[in-house]
Amino acid sequence: MIIKDETRKNKYILTDTSNVDDIRKICDGYEHIKCLICNSRTVKRFGNHDFNPVSVTINNKIEDNVFYLNSIS
Repeated sequence: MIIKDETRKNKYILTDTSNVDDIRKICDGYEHIKCLICNSRTVKRFGNHDFNPVSVTINNKIEDNVFYLNSIS
């Protein structure tokens, strides 16, 4: 399960039960996604999965277990 942070437009919080399929379901809800943005510790939770054509951008200022979707409206 992934929690949508209602205080930010594209912020999501991973829980202990979050998995890659949860992330894919969220990405499928957007028409155009440029990238996922998270820190280097959080990206390890994604494993070796490829979110093609969505890339992952590392920003270590973002807190652990959080990612943002950078989308095009």
